Amino acid sequence: MKRILILLCLFVISCSVNSNVVKEINQPTEVYFCPRENCTNILAQYFSISNKIDCAMYDLNVPELVNILKDKKARMVMDDAGAEFSLNPVIDSKYAQMHNKFCVLDNNTVITGSFNPTLGTGIRLNNNNVVIFHSWKIAEAYEKEFEVLYSGIFSDKKERISRNTLFYLNNDVIEVFFCPEDWCANKVIYALDKAKYSIHFMIYSFTHDKIGDMLVKKKNQGLFVKGVMEKSQSSQYSEFSKLNYSGIDVKWDTNKGLMHNKVFIIDENTVITGSFNPSLNGDLSNDENLVIIYSSEIARKYLNEFRIISEQK
Repeated sequence: MKRILILLCLFVISCSVNSNVVKEINQPTEVYFCPRENCTNILAQYFSISNKIDCAMYDLNVPELVNILKDKKARMVMDDAGAEFSLNPVIDSKYAQMHNKFCVLDNNTVITGSFNPTLGTGIRLNNNNVVIFHSWKIAEAYEKEFEVLYSGIFSDKKERISRNTLFYLNNDVIEVFFCPEDWCANKVIYALDKAKYSIHFMIYSFTHDKIGDMLVKKKNQGLFVKGVMEKSQSSQYSEFSKLNYSGIDVKWDTNKGLMHNKVFIIDENTVITGSFNPSLNGDLSNDENLVIIYSSEIARKYLNEFRIISEQK
């Protein structure tokens, strides 16, 4: 609660210097966890009722969604590794990945998270999360990023543009960042450093030394730190061994598919999610988005998902 009050105070200060920051009252933020919930159907329902769709998707090939997006004449940006050419997307073919998974609908709704709508294990087995914000201000921030990508500018060629990063939606404070221009790793490190009691994490690819060091620091300060990581990402660069050696309760996931989340849960009241894996590529090269949600209610939902994944046999 103290953390939330501090954020609200910061928000008030921000409002005093930035008249564009406003409080919005709208539909509650929605959170879904795939594959327990059918994320493909959720996207299909939202796409079907939308008139304007702008998506930056690393990978998408589910026929149902492709057909809806074609019918709606959606504007698409995709990475060359997973491009669905029938959607006539703007394609990032450079060395770095266009790794986003977000859509802006009718200038008032944003769908983001870690979900790639792909056939096979992508929709049937992979652990992912989807967040839906009903906010014209958050949509405006994502739309500005989309327009940059749609113009064919990617990775370190992007410049920091003028847009809000702090939002007050219903009773929640939300921060939105885009990599590499917003230095997402620094935002994660700063948020983790403010933790007072606990940190839970579900990470697909974790190779960023400084973020790993911060978890070790918080463990040594006496915080409860526990995590699950994707086993297929085991390598000499993974932070797993360092975290395990430091005494952090970390385990490889047992999902037959991929544990594809990129999530930190702080003090049971703050969630970090989006497309950003804590890695140097994710921070310095890839096009990514990162959201920090200050909400005990939403954090409880993510903690429940963490318990389900961490207890899988």
